[in-house]
Amino acid sequence: MAYVLSRSQLGRVRDQLLVGMELVDINPDTLFLNMDRLTDRKVPVRLNGEISFEKQFILADSIRFVPDSVLISGPASVVDTVMAVYSKPLVIEKLKEDYSQKIALQKHPSLKLGHNEVAIHIQIEPFSEKTISVPIVVFGLPDSLRMKTFPSSVEVTFRAGMSQFDKVSPEDFMVLVDAEEVLKADRPTRLRVRFDKIPNNIQSYDFSPIFVEYFLEKY
Repeated sequence: MAYVLSRSQLGRVRDQLLVGMELVDINPDTLFLNMDRLTDRKVPVRLNGEISFEKQFILADSIRFVPDSVLISGPASVVDTVMAVYSKPLVIEKLKEDYSQKIALQKHPSLKLGHNEVAIHIQIEPFSEKTISVPIVVFGLPDSLRMKTFPSSVEVTFRAGMSQFDKVSPEDFMVLVDAEEVLKADRPTRLRVRFDKIPNNIQSYDFSPIFVEYFLEKY
């Protein structure tokens, strides 16, 4: 915090008055100023927009910006609160081929940006669907019991880009049933299937069945 005595500036103010004008007083007599140190740091660039794709097309990779981060400079109290710099609104509909373009960045009234624009690159590809069988894993069962589920696996249908299609295998999924439910007094007749692991390189998935029957036996 700093301050300036208004009366100490009387001479400077009088010198700027038009002829015939007279300065009587300055109020308030003290001006308090909030001082902040200047700083800078790099923050990532983020997209502000909506992108839709033509049928049978999806993203082949993450949307890229070049550069992918921008140096921001300004008061430390402002710089420290900025987590990203966003592009100006961008709307692309029914994209069916790779897209590269310069795009302006949104300005901040208190900050200076190292770049006013960046290049955006959107790579797309056709997708397809595939169905695989994934075994069901039972957890939560004491060592004295053993469980069999019917069926013993689920059919998983997933959607993925052509570049990722052959990279997805049953081992990339983890399908579970919670056997603790059968230890309760109101034992269910069926158990719900849930996914504990899903590969990152698929776009969506569905599976069947959602519930499975089971058989318990003691060791």
